[in-house]
Amino acid sequence: MPNEKEIVAVLRSVHIKQLIIQGFDATGEGIKVPRKQGTLLLNELKLEQCPQLTDQGLMTILKGLSKLKVLTLEEANISGQKFSELNLNCAPQLVELNLQKCLNLTDAGLVELVRKIGAKLKVIKLNEVNITGELFAQPTLNFIPKLEVLELTECKKLTDFGFFSIFAKLGHELKTLKASHTPINGECFAGNFSFQSKLENLELLHCLKLSDLGLLAMLSKLNNNLKVLRISGSKITGKRLAEFKPKKPPVLEILDLSSCSKVCDGGLKVFLEKFGAKLNNLQLKKTGITGESFEDLCVDCPQLKELDLSGSKVTDEGLVNMLNKIGN
Repeated sequence: MPNEKEIVAVLRSVHIKQLIIQGFDATGEGIKVPRKQGTLLLNELKLEQCPQLTDQGLMTILKGLSKLKVLTLEEANISGQKFSELNLNCAPQLVELNLQKCLNLTDAGLVELVRKIGAKLKVIKLNEVNITGELFAQPTLNFIPKLEVLELTECKKLTDFGFFSIFAKLGHELKTLKASHTPINGECFAGNFSFQSKLENLELLHCLKLSDLGLLAMLSKLNNNLKVLRISGSKITGKRLAEFKPKKPPVLEILDLSSCSKVCDGGLKVFLEKFGAKLNNLQLKKTGITGESFEDLCVDCPQLKELDLSGSKVTDEGLVNMLNKIGN
């Protein structure tokens, strides 16, 4: 395991562009490299399992790496309490930030970090952190104009209001949003507001509190460009989507309802009537689908290429009905 002096020596190399260190057991406060050194060429730094890394250490590292584009800090001890001291230009080229399992990261700290280094960020990964997201509702926080990917998987303290607030501030150019294994229900999206979403991929796997109303509200706001919807392991039925009134024809291509045990024939028929036109991949593993009531399905799925019914309740008669309707 290298110490801080050895890391500084490596960073000074004019040839190093990527540095990955596993088991970084230092505060980072001693990693100081003059800006005129070769560190300016380093564009990716990954510190895995760094439980001693402090806020001050992170700030020291960022001050010396002005051309850094990708920063990964897994299991770091940072809270963000000192991020207000960060220079606005300390990481002007940063496009990807990964703070997975930074359990001490606070909402205030994250807001400050985004405020100071978020200008060019395209990817933010906050999986398994303890934020609620609610501080993103403050009106003085500007959105990140270029963010395309946001991951919040297994953020167990994320609230529905916090999730909505984060999306409202960071989601203007967002194409991929992952918030699986979180306690959100989606109902905060039911407010009377307009939002020009560019979202293409939405993953809410095993969100046990996701409600039919919440799903309806989210899809009503995010439908325009959505191509992939994965909500496997949720308790939704799909029936509330009968109220869905899209402003333009849906372009959904992949629908994953695996392990949605409450999705039965009625709910699936609503999904297909609303989203079947462009659908090419339909995952129905371990659902309550029988297929027996598909004879009166009003639409087909002309582009469907993959259908997975393994572990579902589909019957022989139901399978024939489904294939006749959507298997062409």
